[in-house]
Amino acid sequence: MKLDMLGLEAFVTIVEYGSFQRAASALFITRAGLSRRLKNLESQLGVVLIERTTRSLRLSQVGIGFLPRAQRMLTEMNNAFHEIRDASRLNDAEVGVACLKSVAHHLLPQIISRYSQQFPGSRVRIIDGTSSEVTEAVLSKNCDVGIIVMSGPCQDLQSTPLTQDPFVLVCRDDNPLRTRRSIRLKDLENEPLILLNQSTASGLSFKHAIGELKLVLPRLYQVEHSTTALGLVNAGLGAAILPSLNLFRGVYPRIHAIPLVEPCVEREIGMIRRQDTQLTPAAEKFCDVVREVFVLRDQPGSDVSLECPPMGAWETGSLHSTH
Repeated sequence: MKLDMLGLEAFVTIVEYGSFQRAASALFITRAGLSRRLKNLESQLGVVLIERTTRSLRLSQVGIGFLPRAQRMLTEMNNAFHEIRDASRLNDAEVGVACLKSVAHHLLPQIISRYSQQFPGSRVRIIDGTSSEVTEAVLSKNCDVGIIVMSGPCQDLQSTPLTQDPFVLVCRDDNPLRTRRSIRLKDLENEPLILLNQSTASGLSFKHAIGELKLVLPRLYQVEHSTTALGLVNAGLGAAILPSLNLFRGVYPRIHAIPLVEPCVEREIGMIRRQDTQLTPAAEKFCDVVREVFVLRDQPGSDVSLECPPMGAWETGSLHSTH
């Protein structure tokens, strides 16, 4: 027997609105057309679903039992329709993503790879920059979503925390601190340091953290980009404090990182989107993949590969930096 979806829709809508006229208006058809659809369904089933007179309507006993099934069938059909429609849109869509440079280097390739496997026809447009540049790209609607260092709420943006990224001490292999497995911030009070400029989101995050500890760290050099800090460290000009996501295996074989403890100072990485704009299905799916990759990031045995070594590997691994 062929399923009469128009008849099911007519039956459920009449019950919901309690009137043939209101139900017909909701479906944008005539009252006679609605009656014909219901009559065809009842003829197909061989039962009366709605008992009607000139003055009233009421469900028959069969109609009472059939109503939940009819509603469920319509819901499932609508869900299937929207899933197929959204899938077709996803395969011919574009997502604009603005991303912090360090995250763009380490995690964005895994994010895009996973997203492209699910939706091979969807395109991704990437802007990489500082947190302020990423925020501006999202606010100006140049990108759908952004990944930044969280520095405080913005009334026009909706934010989602993704991970905590710890700061580490980076030094050359001839630095006396190189033998330490971890180091307390208090132990650095007399150590000339290379620090990130407070005009950067990462530098500001670190300043706020040590401000709460009432620590004053000696600043030998102040830089805007971690690549500059790594170059100075490699030249033997001092040790630097940098976020862990800014480091990865590569160019500088003499440079090593040491975890900071007591306390562990971290910056928060988060995802932002505009509050006043509904994301496209493609952008929503991209956000799902972003969250998935960050959840998997620190799990042992994860298939999310990172160039940035885990804490234990930093003691012997060489490092390179991005900004």
